[in-house]
Amino acid sequence: MRKTVLIFLLFTVTLFSSEITVKVTGLKSEKGTVGLGLFNTDQYFLRKEGKYKKAQVKITKNGTFYTFKNIPEGIYAIGVYHDENANGKLDKNLIGFPKEGVGISNGAKGSFGPPTFKDAKFILKKHKTVNIHINY
Repeated sequence: MRKTVLIFLLFTVTLFSSEITVKVTGLKSEKGTVGLGLFNTDQYFLRKEGKYKKAQVKITKNGTFYTFKNIPEGIYAIGVYHDENANGKLDKNLIGFPKEGVGISNGAKGSFGPPTFKDAKFILKKHKTVNIHINY
């Protein structure tokens, strides 16, 4: 009985999950890595502790891509940064502005601060490709 329930649950999760492929453009060099954060709530959008999923990927000459797999349908936003020194974090200056390139889904930009979840969000129903341009 337990095996049947487990198999059913795994099948259901797989049936109603999707993928989000992120294509990153505008990188000024191939140094370092690209950090990606997938968010599903506005409460902690763009905060380290608020990431639903995260990834760190190598930059390649053929383009920089990453696919988040088994993501339930819903509302999401993505934040990306060019971790040029590969230290695993977005470096900021003394007043908190990024020293490394950043990009947000929907090309969202902040006004006197970071972009909002509302401006960056998108609906995931099936497989989706999100293009994000890095700004320096």
